[in-house]
Amino acid sequence: MKKRMNNFGIILFISFVFTGCGHSAKEIEARIREDLKREQDSIAKVELLKANIAAEEENERVIAVETQRQLEENKKLERRFRNVSEVYVNVKRAYFHGEPDALSIRESYLVMGDRASIIRMKNGFAYIEFYNQNSGKSTNGWIKLTDFEIEEEGGC
Repeated sequence: MKKRMNNFGIILFISFVFTGCGHSAKEIEARIREDLKREQDSIAKVELLKANIAAEEENERVIAVETQRQLEENKKLERRFRNVSEVYVNVKRAYFHGEPDALSIRESYLVMGDRASIIRMKNGFAYIEFYNQNSGKSTNGWIKLTDFEIEEEGGC
């Protein structure tokens, strides 16, 4: 209420100044309405900007939490497979990747039951060597550790 009274006082003062300069009350009212509209638009833009900043900060927080969760999950998987050399595929298709990350997926894959040797691990992926007995060829590449199960002594 106090702010409105201050605004009203300012409006009266402006009206007095403009009226004294030969401006009509309608001209003064139109100018004041335009000024108020610009002020409201500016306030709305500032509020929208603040909301966008808050949303970006929340997105960054969520990404940081998810990244940390994924790092911990990868470490857990790597500990599970640490002293294991032979694994078998436990999913329908285990796709090769060019790098130990999800974005570098390739078209080639292993199928459920295929056996491979782990060479090294990074980021929740295993760099494996697969020997195809039918073709006599070896294939190396990165596959997600979640696509493997540990080879039991005596076979599956």
